[in-house]
Amino acid sequence: MDETTMIRIGDAAVCTVRRIVCRNGEPIPLSSRAFDILETLLRAGGSTVSKETLIASAWPKTVVEDNNLQVHICMIRKVLGGKTFIQTVHRQGYRICIGDRPTAPLEAMSKSTVASRLAPMHDETTPTVEAQYVLIIDDDDRFRASIGRLVASVGLSHLSFSSAAEFLDTQIPDAPACLLLDVSLPGVNGLALQEILNQRGEWWPIIFMTGYGTIPMTVQAMKAGATEFLTKPFRPDALIEIVRASLGLATQQHRRQRVLNSIHKRYASLTAREQEVMKLLVDGQSNKLIATGLGTTEVTIKVHKRRVLEKMSVKSTVELAQVVASIGAGRNIETPGRA
Repeated sequence: MDETTMIRIGDAAVCTVRRIVCRNGEPIPLSSRAFDILETLLRAGGSTVSKETLIASAWPKTVVEDNNLQVHICMIRKVLGGKTFIQTVHRQGYRICIGDRPTAPLEAMSKSTVASRLAPMHDETTPTVEAQYVLIIDDDDRFRASIGRLVASVGLSHLSFSSAAEFLDTQIPDAPACLLLDVSLPGVNGLALQEILNQRGEWWPIIFMTGYGTIPMTVQAMKAGATEFLTKPFRPDALIEIVRASLGLATQQHRRQRVLNSIHKRYASLTAREQEVMKLLVDGQSNKLIATGLGTTEVTIKVHKRRVLEKMSVKSTVELAQVVASIGAGRNIETPGRA
């Protein structure tokens, strides 16, 4: 399929080459695994695809539970605009359709149209309605399933994992999430997983769960950034209260990270000289002083300044300084990181 060709599904348009989905002319973010599943359904042309086949398409080297597939199917349905377009075939799998028909004929779009509609997808500051996820990591199948039912009963989406290795090998949706993490896991235990995530700069609120807890263990987990350390058994209502509070923290951090990523992308668009000029502007130096220091003319600095303000999407050096200060980056804006 040519990259300028889109498959129409209701009011959505899917391009499997560019791996984008647009609805009502606007690009809609979709995770890589969810797109793998969508692409597999599209290839089937309206025929039923088994759960096993869909799971293998998104997690080729990982054993995952059915609820992981269900969460991603829900994500696809939301992007396409409803349940109508992906139907559940009882005890068989799923199929993609429009009513009783397979996907609509291909629609050609110009390259400029595709480009113009693709661009907004990369603006991390664009408000979106995002799901929240509870990531359950526990090697006890029955306990894991029980916790999954509990969080689902209050309307929260969840993904379940039987080991740290399975969790680390899975692409987690780009959405606010918190971890319900068992301490005693086979292989990499919960505390070791927390350390790995910290080293990677991956931040989620972590709620530790354990059948036995010691003071040193609790202190280690809390010092490393854990939100809570619970000893099994715990009250379901208490767990849900902690989960909701943790998801609130995760949502704030996720929004802040999106803004931070957007600022870093704008900064990366500056030339080396523009970056140099920007730092001096933020330091409060005048155009004349900057020109003298860089061995150039004041007119040239004014041109660089105008370009800096345009690329950083601000109207003045005061706003520029506020943007840099708001992310706590200072002179290290060139180094992205998680708070």
